[in-house]
Amino acid sequence: MGKTSTDPFLPVQIPQTTSNSDYIVDFYSHSLKLAIEVDDGYHESSEQIKLDNERAEVLRFNGLEVIRFTNEAVLNDTAQVLKEIEEKMQFKRNHR
Repeated sequence: MGKTSTDPFLPVQIPQTTSNSDYIVDFYSHSLKLAIEVDDGYHESSEQIKLDNERAEVLRFNGLEVIRFTNEAVLNDTAQVLKEIEEKMQFKRNHR
């Protein structure tokens, strides 16, 4: 996906304007303002869910859209994950 794209998804630090810390997302397309997160098991705890939701809200406030997938989905249903990413990318390209 990234090698043929003119705007590859790369792990990147996203500066945010509401505190002194920055967030690092798993994959990010600057041109589409799209962040993709891949979550492993520790994201299932109630505390981590709360933190992830707060973080996503800050990213949205800063103009980014965040989509999330579990590690399990990425490993076991890769075709569906890629389909969802491509659909989101196409939608965002068509609605700039």
